[in-house]
Amino acid sequence: NIARNFADKPDKPSFRLGTFGGFPGAHLGLPPLQFTAMGCFLVSVTFYAPISSLNLLLNRYIQLLIDVFTSVLIILMPILQARNQRPS
Repeated sequence: NIARNFADKPDKPSFRLGTFGGFPGAHLGLPPLQFTAMGCFLVSVTFYAPISSLNLLLNRYIQLLIDVFTSVLIILMPILQARNQRPS
């Protein structure tokens, strides 16, 4: 049902959740999820070699960021769905 609702909105590329290509909160000015994940990956790789303890701390911070993103997704999804269904 959710996939059908998103498939009916081809004019909103940020709602393609199957590929995780865009963050659903893109209209709020939030960065796309892939850029954020790539940034976290690059930062973790950059700090992996010199200081392993800092890398451990960084991994926990990244996990916290991922948890926050997941919580925001869970909170925003019903709002965005209702917002999409309202005009139609």
